[in-house]
Amino acid sequence: MFKCNPEIDTGYTKADKFEKKGAAWFCVYFARGACTEGVNCKFYHRVPQEEDLDRANEDNLRDCFGRARHATYKEDYTGVGSFAKECRTLLITDIQMPTDSLTPIRDMVRIIYEFFSPWGEIEDIHFNS
Repeated sequence: MFKCNPEIDTGYTKADKFEKKGAAWFCVYFARGACTEGVNCKFYHRVPQEEDLDRANEDNLRDCFGRARHATYKEDYTGVGSFAKECRTLLITDIQMPTDSLTPIRDMVRIIYEFFSPWGEIEDIHFNS
């Protein structure tokens, strides 16, 4: 229903004005494309940079959105991950391969890069069949 385009939607918020030396959290609603607070939001509306992640990793009990991590991953792949091991895997479900193409895998890889590369480097894509 919503889609965030970081190049267009990134902007100044109260988090930028009142930045604290502690952990700086990012707006999960912005990442989902649905933050209604705009400039009044207490969280950053931008893609995390390397220095932001280094600062957030000092407190490995929370993710970059400030959500609490747990000791183990949930078996149904929901939740925010584990503080025991850093994970940068994104699970995408209910995806259909293009049927009108001679190269559906290549087209799907292109689509995934198009949608997710604005958020950071993509190292690998694996399809479960």
